[in-house]
Amino acid sequence: MRGWLLGGYIGLMGCLGGPVMALELSAVGSSAAAPLYSKWAASIQKNGGHTLKFDPAGSAKGIESAKGGKVDFGATDALPPAAELTKAGVIAFPTALTAVVPVVNLPGVKPGQIKLNGEVLAKIFSGKIVEWADPAILALNENEKVPSRPIKLVVRADGSGSTFVLTEYLSRMSADWKGNFGAGFSVKWPSWAVQVKGTAGVAASVKATEGAIGYVDFGAVVESGLVDVRLVNAAGKAAKASVSSITDAVLSSAWQTKGDFDELLINRQGNNAWPIVTGTFVLVPKVLDKARGDVLAEFFVRGFMNGDAAVSSASFVKLPDQVKGKATGALSQLRDKSGNPFNMSFF
Repeated sequence: MRGWLLGGYIGLMGCLGGPVMALELSAVGSSAAAPLYSKWAASIQKNGGHTLKFDPAGSAKGIESAKGGKVDFGATDALPPAAELTKAGVIAFPTALTAVVPVVNLPGVKPGQIKLNGEVLAKIFSGKIVEWADPAILALNENEKVPSRPIKLVVRADGSGSTFVLTEYLSRMSADWKGNFGAGFSVKWPSWAVQVKGTAGVAASVKATEGAIGYVDFGAVVESGLVDVRLVNAAGKAAKASVSSITDAVLSSAWQTKGDFDELLINRQGNNAWPIVTGTFVLVPKVLDKARGDVLAEFFVRGFMNGDAAVSSASFVKLPDQVKGKATGALSQLRDKSGNPFNMSFF
């Protein structure tokens, strides 16, 4: 048994129960995370005949549904405050790492070629910079040929964790953005911005629109072949979103040291750190039906123990082992209606 998981098992290794009829788990939320949970579901389907029905309706819907007890779990790319979740009787933990990445469609521009910083990005998304040949952009890209094109904004129309994380970053980088737009799962974008639903919608719209800039999760950059930008990080370095730069952002965080998943992984220190990192999270009602809770626990334990290949193939970044241990500890807080923990021994 792996050391990182042992702490989550203490007190939970009771006798195995009898066979459980195949169940269909229900979930809703992050469109970006849908492929990951689909891959993890293959494991429980193989081992017990259980299945997962996942509605990729966006992070805001995932949070709302989990808090209302309407699904077995909600999926989100940004967490509400811990006090809010406690009041709603919900526990939360990450399952993988990802990042929010600005992507562009400019003729002749290759991935990672264009460099931006937080202040300039805020001006672009607020509509204050409307041309790619704006002096502020050219000053950051003195050795690059930036095409002269009107900027066309592509943003999310639905309540999105990616929007929350991006706008939180922009609020930290720009007082003007914070005062006029703020951070949230939805914000009031400039009226001329193209608003689409889902990660796939943003990716498709950016690819189809010359001069476009949008924002997607790291996985969409990889899977859709999008042209990403570099961003100046807290160390003053132009970072590129990658497995290593995303991982670097979490290594010195409270996720690793305390299991405090409330901490936002934005503009973390480190020469290589990508400045807009987040987890993809699940929210689970703390009290569950016995049979469903056992299946749900199995789903996530199998995912943590054997799911790293699925995490990578879904273009997410695996949690460091110590963070997996903290997440498993959160999962161990689930109880059935008699106050008993769920079985977490499947191997």
